[in-house]
Amino acid sequence: SASISIEAPDTEDAFESTVDAMRQVMDKAEQLEINLLINPRKGLTADPERVTDLIKKIGGFRVGTLPDFDAAAAAEDPELYLRRLTPYASAVLATMHDFTEPEPSEPDPDSPGSLDDLAEMLMATEAPIHTTFDLIPLLRAVTSVGFEGTLSIDYRGGGDGTLGVLHSRDALEAGMEALAE
Repeated sequence: SASISIEAPDTEDAFESTVDAMRQVMDKAEQLEINLLINPRKGLTADPERVTDLIKKIGGFRVGTLPDFDAAAAAEDPELYLRRLTPYASAVLATMHDFTEPEPSEPDPDSPGSLDDLAEMLMATEAPIHTTFDLIPLLRAVTSVGFEGTLSIDYRGGGDGTLGVLHSRDALEAGMEALAE
């Protein structure tokens, strides 16, 4: 798959020009067996309804969407945004930014420094908390439409990128577990 961002004003002329251009690109994508995923941006592809209309008008099985959590969180109704775009997606970008570490549990005051306290500290699996937006509604929206494709981590926060990706993974797993309960 390849992602494509369409930057055009939301006008009928731009819509029709984009359809024509995308059909030409899709001919080549079909020959190469590549899926083209539209990553919504401001303008023509900002509204999920407009994106799905565009996909339907372009036609073919190799055109879809690449929704991301950042764009969804900025939408008026983030869950609706993802429920509209995810059925056309073969991947969803789980865009992540900032985290807070969960507070460590307090040691047992009756026996501080006990082996039980040490074991609890070593086995603690509390996931970091994503602070930029609530992940649960976004994950619920993606799973509510039966999405079984790739949830791709896109860490855009500061600091150590590797740690950011690991925090992202842990937060997503914790969110999915919370939804399963």
